[in-house]
Amino acid sequence: MNDAIVIVTGGASGIGRAVGERLRADGWRVAPFDVSREALDSAWGDAASGDAAGVLPIVCDVADRASVEAAVAAVEGRGVIRGLVTCAGIYRAASMLEVTDEDFDALMAVNVRGTFLACQVVARSMARTGGGSIVTVTSVAGSEPTAENGAYATTKGAVD
Repeated sequence: MNDAIVIVTGGASGIGRAVGERLRADGWRVAPFDVSREALDSAWGDAASGDAAGVLPIVCDVADRASVEAAVAAVEGRGVIRGLVTCAGIYRAASMLEVTDEDFDALMAVNVRGTFLACQVVARSMARTGGGSIVTVTSVAGSEPTAENGAYATTKGAVD
């Protein structure tokens, strides 16, 4: 797999970190993206200093196109992107009657726009370099919302 790299958004915690660790164990070079440098440093330790042990942690706000484009360009400078796993997501518990505009906008920005932007920018890179695979991670909430996760469920349904 030499120069092949898999990007994992939300790669500093939760499902994203677990996916990144599994990919590393299977021999892939991994570029975990996360909005927090501190979280990347904590999750990936010495690897956070850059390409140690095949890990390229990169600070990236998936809701911001310029940030995604810059992060993907940084990965392209280190190898060929052959995979993307979109794990970045946020959760705000609130009933549909109580969710604020700010929380709804934040959920849409990260969970929907962030997934779309990562897929679009990475797919363009893959199209130039011979292809790859994209996996989007979502939630059962997208098809089975509860009284306390209506806005979150909306975003996961959009990704589904």
